[in-house]
Amino acid sequence: MSDVTQLLREWQAGDQAALDALLPQVYDELRRLAAHELRGHRNHETLQPTPLVHDVFVRLLGAASLDISNRKHLYTTAAKLMRQVLVDRARAK
Repeated sequence: MSDVTQLLREWQAGDQAALDALLPQVYDELRRLAAHELRGHRNHETLQPTPLVHDVFVRLLGAASLDISNRKHLYTTAAKLMRQVLVDRARAK
């Protein structure tokens, strides 16, 4: 089991320190994923990867029930949330 998976499980069990340890481990990869998502969507020239990642964190942390089972699941969920943020921004325009 990867460190990320273990930290996810600990965080979901209520350990706030696990979240504090998890975020630095996944942040760079999430920024790369955000940059990739932004390249695939037009008309979002004003949005940068960092704010997109922060929007995803807000949505993840604000979710009433969150069941992310492992590292891969975290990244696929984050990618879906990024696309949702981009769609929401486009609809707002």
